[in-house]
Amino acid sequence: MDLAARIQRLEDIEAIKQLKARWGETIDSNLGAAKIVALFADDAVIDIERYGRHEGRAALEKFFSQVRFTWMFHCFIPKVVEIAEDGRTARGRWRLWELGTKPRPAPDPSGEPVWIGGNYDDDFVKIDDEWKFKAVRLKLELISPYDQGWVKKPFAD
Repeated sequence: MDLAARIQRLEDIEAIKQLKARWGETIDSNLGAAKIVALFADDAVIDIERYGRHEGRAALEKFFSQVRFTWMFHCFIPKVVEIAEDGRTARGRWRLWELGTKPRPAPDPSGEPVWIGGNYDDDFVKIDDEWKFKAVRLKLELISPYDQGWVKKPFAD
């Protein structure tokens, strides 16, 4: 691989890491479904264990507008980003460690603090020299109540 190709590969990896960071920041800052969906390709898919599979912009916007948490703090631990030989597609994997507040059933107005952990396996596509999410898959390992922990209760009801 010549120097220009190596530099392009490194720039692409960094752009994908920045895209993933913008994803978390957009959700955590409550910037809205439209801002989140802007990070995705038109035909993108999101598949989150326990929350279903959603395909295309309209389905993604509907899903993100109905987010079931009132507060989130995403922490991504990168595992690997692989740029395909075509330079237009890529795959990335991250560990997720997140704090969140899950709404309690009515009439209780307070939220339930939870720990959230899992593994992301994402596909990316480069559109007009900008990386976008093509597929986001999250395998959840826990959404555990803070006061009980993941050993006693790995998933909040």
